[in-house]
Amino acid sequence: MVHVGLPYLDLARSALSTRSGDAVSNHRSEKPGEYVPGDKVNWEAPTWILSSVGEVYFRMRDFPTAINRYQRAVQCLGGIGNPYIHLRLGQLYYETGNHDASVFTFAMTSRQGKNNE
Repeated sequence: MVHVGLPYLDLARSALSTRSGDAVSNHRSEKPGEYVPGDKVNWEAPTWILSSVGEVYFRMRDFPTAINRYQRAVQCLGGIGNPYIHLRLGQLYYETGNHDASVFTFAMTSRQGKNNE
């Protein structure tokens, strides 16, 4: 059994317990593909790993870095149209003052929810 997210779980615990970017920046890697066996393009694990790392930065209030991770997650399999990722991106754009991107992202998330009903 492969535990894809364990290194990121340790990273998240460390970062959130210290409330410092040092725990994240000193971690040996932020390359989700490093922990994903086999075909990295056609598997959703990188999407969730990047989202998890983005969530760590969001909780640390490092919004620009969180945006970067979530934007990368959107580009992975299962990222486009994922309401959680788009909702968090909308929040992050709002927090950084990019209100146009925030409104667009929230509207897109809302349309996706209506399409799933």
